[in-house]
Amino acid sequence: MIQVIGSSDIYSTNGEISMSFVEDYLNDKLVKFDVISKSTTQQESRVTIKFIMNMNKIVHCITLEDYNSHIFNAFNSLLPGNLYAQPVMVYKIIPIKGEPIKHFKDHMVEHENSILYNT
Repeated sequence: MIQVIGSSDIYSTNGEISMSFVEDYLNDKLVKFDVISKSTTQQESRVTIKFIMNMNKIVHCITLEDYNSHIFNAFNSLLPGNLYAQPVMVYKIIPIKGEPIKHFKDHMVEHENSILYNT
C-alpha cells in the first residue's frame, strides 16, 4: 500500500455541490481531506480539496510520473457519478510502513526526521 498526498478540483455535472454530501461521502473514501475553497456559477459548481488517499502499490510504477494516470483514475473512481475531478495534482507518494499516517502535518514531521537522521 501507498499513501498519496494531493489536491484536486471536484466538479458537479448537475448543479450545486452539497458540502454535507461531499464531506460524508469523502470521509468514507479518503484517509483525510480538507476543503480549500468552494465556488458556484451558473455553469458549474466546484470544490477544491487537498487529500490523503490510500491505494495499492503498482509493481511496475517507480516514480511519481509512473503513478500519475493510476492516481487520477483511482481518485475519480472514488467519486459518485454526478461528480468528477479535474485535475488531480499529486505532491507526494509514501509507502505505508506499519500504521498509515492520517494527518498532513505528520507527513512533514516524517520528512523532517528523515532529513535529520538520514533515514
